[in-house]
Amino acid sequence: MATFTTFAVGYLARPLAGIVFGHFGDKYGRKITFTYSILIMAMSTFAIGLLPSDESIGAFAAVLLILFRILQGLCIGGEIPGAITYISEFWPQYKSFSNSVVFFFLLNGTGVGFAFMALLTHYSTNEQLIDWGWRLPFLLGGVFGLIAYKLRQQLVELPSFSAYLSAEHKLPIFFVFKKQIRALTFSCILTAFGSMPLVMFFIFLPSYLTKIIKHDIADIDLKNSLAILFASCVCVLIGFVSDHYQVKRKKLLYAYIFSTLILAVPIFWIYNHHMNWSFIALFFSAIILALNWATIPGILASLFSSKVRYSAIGFSYSVGIGIVSGITPVLLVAGMNVTHNTMLPAYVLCIAALSCLAAMVLLKPAIND
Repeated sequence: MATFTTFAVGYLARPLAGIVFGHFGDKYGRKITFTYSILIMAMSTFAIGLLPSDESIGAFAAVLLILFRILQGLCIGGEIPGAITYISEFWPQYKSFSNSVVFFFLLNGTGVGFAFMALLTHYSTNEQLIDWGWRLPFLLGGVFGLIAYKLRQQLVELPSFSAYLSAEHKLPIFFVFKKQIRALTFSCILTAFGSMPLVMFFIFLPSYLTKIIKHDIADIDLKNSLAILFASCVCVLIGFVSDHYQVKRKKLLYAYIFSTLILAVPIFWIYNHHMNWSFIALFFSAIILALNWATIPGILASLFSSKVRYSAIGFSYSVGIGIVSGITPVLLVAGMNVTHNTMLPAYVLCIAALSCLAAMVLLKPAIND
């Protein structure tokens, strides 16, 4: 619970970040906002790797960790919405494919993280991992972030960018609240549901298998990494097919919703009763994840006008991801401790899918492309 609560802190900072970075992105340009978000992200990540130990500075070490996690969360709140906004406007006729390429690299970043952890746990003892090994991913991630910052400095501002200048609503997000609240509500629900496959099928999975249902699985991080690699490749394939053959994103969204409803219970049933079939569970998890991120970014970009797009996507993505991704692992652990029902994650996924389906019916979002 303590671990996942610390993990949640970074996510809960994202709604504020969505507003702040979205405001600057719509007022002053996509490039500058998108560039400085990765710089702060890199510096806070590297700083975590250099944190003094609890033995040297006491409880202040935990305070610093939470502070840097908040900075990470703030930056991610500007990162992914910025990527969706920038690439959708740079290549508008291929929203699905271009965004699926973005999420190919995003998902594989997660996969590389799992692979790195697999190497660390394999080649270091538990004492070495606790003493200094845990710092290595943060230090390496910080270096990669600084390289990304230098690369982003080479980006060009979009010729189509036009700064938000409304005198009636000083902040772009206020305009969205007043004029596009239905689309904003739907996008918050959509991103909340969209965050669940990565969190529950992959990020939460190692702890679920080893700590909750007590399986002894030495290579789960490596399996996770390979499954995410597969998912990212399928994601790009779906994005290409969607644009090339003009498959409506609404149809793909329905496919994502119903595949989650159909497969969530079997996936967690396999983990509980037939771990020798775990590759099947990971395969179906990867398909759901691919459908998810080949579809949702393009829908988010199509729901809002360019003058407020960064703010609207930043807010809805950060609220959906921040609340759901941040607190879901904590609530799942607490819920399973109370109910002793290890199938609870599957039921939560089904409820989330039904909620998204209800939002489609009730809010009738304008998903026209």
